[in-house]
Amino acid sequence: PNLSVQAKNVITCGGFYSDRLAKITGGNSKEHRIVTFRGTYYQLKPEYRTVVSRNIYPVPSGGGIPVGVHFTPTVDVRRGHQMIVGPGACITFSREGYKFFDFKLRDVLDFATNKPFWEFVFQNFSLSLGELYRDISKRAFLKSGQRYIPGLKGDMVEPSFTGVMSQVFEPGGGAAGDYILERKCLNGLALNLRNAPTPAATGSLAIAELLVDAAADDFNWENKV
Repeated sequence: PNLSVQAKNVITCGGFYSDRLAKITGGNSKEHRIVTFRGTYYQLKPEYRTVVSRNIYPVPSGGGIPVGVHFTPTVDVRRGHQMIVGPGACITFSREGYKFFDFKLRDVLDFATNKPFWEFVFQNFSLSLGELYRDISKRAFLKSGQRYIPGLKGDMVEPSFTGVMSQVFEPGGGAAGDYILERKCLNGLALNLRNAPTPAATGSLAIAELLVDAAADDFNWENKV
């Protein structure tokens, strides 16, 4: 359903579509273009959850993404007590590409003509190919996890869930690692959040404070909320 809202000011936080929303609100459509990556997770089967009980993370590498396959215990109501393994970071062929064969031509053309993204790929060529392979090969995926748990085997895990993240690449091929605000769009009526690095949920309060401070300045709010 469509919903029309009238407002004096607009703040866009569009995630996968932040660049396209920014264009609508008078932003720079040639910069801070979005590329999306799919992260696939497995989880230890119940009988193997005692193999590891705490977080195990690799040292980040590869121009800022990905973090790499790691082990994370979950305690929330939705997933229960699990030990998830992952994720990878495979380029998607649709901005909402939760499956490998999800495809949208417009989205493919967007990243195919994104120069900073290709600079990243060529600077991290083996990593890029490796992430693509790990997304389609469970054996290759588990091999990454075996660096930390050598006894990890295919029959010890089961599919868990898949997530998609958005990423902006800077000129030169670096992955943008900070929040990017595009301010005073539409003659000062709009504020665009163009990049929110993963994990944005962890930094949600910091993002909110950043946005409120910028909006209060741009929109001449008398009192900050």
